[in-house]
Amino acid sequence: MLTVPDDVCEFVPIIETVLNNWSGLKLCIDNGMGGDPLQVTRKLQKMIDNIHTALSQDDFYDLVDLLEDTLDAEFDTELQDESAPEVATVLFELYKGWHEGRKEEVLDQVKRSMVNLGSILDNRPGMPGTSSGDMHQARKKRVPPPPPISDQEGTSDVPMAEGDPWTVVSRRK
Repeated sequence: MLTVPDDVCEFVPIIETVLNNWSGLKLCIDNGMGGDPLQVTRKLQKMIDNIHTALSQDDFYDLVDLLEDTLDAEFDTELQDESAPEVATVLFELYKGWHEGRKEEVLDQVKRSMVNLGSILDNRPGMPGTSSGDMHQARKKRVPPPPPISDQEGTSDVPMAEGDPWTVVSRRK
């Protein structure tokens, strides 16, 4: 389930799995945000590549901005549940462990903590059956230094104006 060809960065399937467990992103996709299914697939592929690049640049806040900006610009969704920093924290923790050589520990953590172990790209239009298809051909193996881990908590309760075109995703309490 989390296996990839040798010529692909081995961490990419973990990014795909984390995104597959992000309720806010899944809600956007399930509600038709981001265009037709093929467009959504392309946007997800681009998002995964951008996340990998942000992780390799060792900047937590750039990753948070990337997640929020992608949902806003590509999926017409503004999250108000502070899930983007939470997803970024999970990605950075897993990425750090992976690049410290604790790959088995990271895989075990993913298997224990993620409800959906498959890729967000599995069974998407334009994908050849699984996430290990053509999109991986263009990726190169990257081994940057591990990034710092940052922890942010808190939520903001901003009311949505009636008739507002945004989809609001809130945290369950």
